[in-house]
Amino acid sequence: MPLGHTRSSVARWAAVTAVVTSVLTSGVVSTITKETPDGASVGVPISRWTTSSGANASSTGTTVAYIDEQGNWVSSGSYTTQSTKNCDSLDTTASGMIVCGTDAGATAIEQLDADSRYVNTSGDTMTGSLTVHGTVSGSTISGTLLHGYNGIFENDVTVRGTLSGAFITPRIVQFQATASGTALAVGSGTISYTVPRTLNGYNLTEVHVRVDNVGVTGTSKFQIYNITDGTTVLSTPASIDTVETSTATAATPYVINTANDDVNENEVLLFGRPTVHSTAAQGEFWTLRFEKP
Repeated sequence: MPLGHTRSSVARWAAVTAVVTSVLTSGVVSTITKETPDGASVGVPISRWTTSSGANASSTGTTVAYIDEQGNWVSSGSYTTQSTKNCDSLDTTASGMIVCGTDAGATAIEQLDADSRYVNTSGDTMTGSLTVHGTVSGSTISGTLLHGYNGIFENDVTVRGTLSGAFITPRIVQFQATASGTALAVGSGTISYTVPRTLNGYNLTEVHVRVDNVGVTGTSKFQIYNITDGTTVLSTPASIDTVETSTATAATPYVINTANDDVNENEVLLFGRPTVHSTAAQGEFWTLRFEKP
C-alpha cells in the first residue's frame, strides 16, 4: 500500500506487466510488475512498483516506490542500479540517462593533489605571488611574507582593495642629513630622529647611506647613537669607500648590534660621522629599515 493512504481510501490495484525505460537508469529496465488502480480515488498514486528486477535495476526497501500525479518518483526504500556500480562519479547524458562519469583519472583531483595546490584552512605555506581582490583582515604583512591567521604566503603580495586589521612590516625611514653640494664633516650628532609611536617595539634591520658626489682617499664612516638608552647601534660602522657612492659597496660591511637594535616610542637617535674622506663627499642620504620582531 502506498505511503499516506489507508486501506479504505485506496482503490483496488490490478497487477499488470509493463516495460519501463529510462527510470533513473541508463538503458532499458527489464520487465517489472507495475500496479495501477482500477478505480478513481483522490490522492492515489498513478502507478506503483511492487517488485523490480533485471539487468539494470532493482527496487528494495520496506515500502514500494510509486509515481504520483505530478510525475514524481517517491520511495522510502533504496534504489540500486547495476550499470552504475563501482563508478567514481555519475553523469547524465543529453537524453537524461544516468551513466558512469568520466571525471576520474588524469582530470580528477584527490586530496593529495589538492593539498599541494591549495592553502589548507588549518595552516599551510604558500609559495609564489599572491594577488588579493577584495579585503584582507586579521593578518600581518611582514617583508615579502603575508602572515595570515594560520598560514604564511611567500614572495610578492598585491592587494587590490582594502587591507584591514593588520600592521605592515618592514617600515622604511628616509631622510637627508647633509644638503646636496655640501661637503660632509666629522660629527657625532649631525642630525637626530625621534622614534614615533608607529615604530614602537621595532628592530633596526638594515642601514644604507648614499652621497651625491663621491669622496676621495680614505673612507667616510657613519654611526647611529641611541642617546635615550646611551648605546651605540652599529658595532661596525657603515662606511663608504673612496670614489664610491654608497655603503652598499663597502669593503667592510656594517654590523648592527642586536643587543641595541630595538627602538621604542620617543627614543632619540643621533646620526653621526666618525670619519670622512680626505676630499670629502657631498650630500648625504640615509635609509633605515625597521621590522617588527
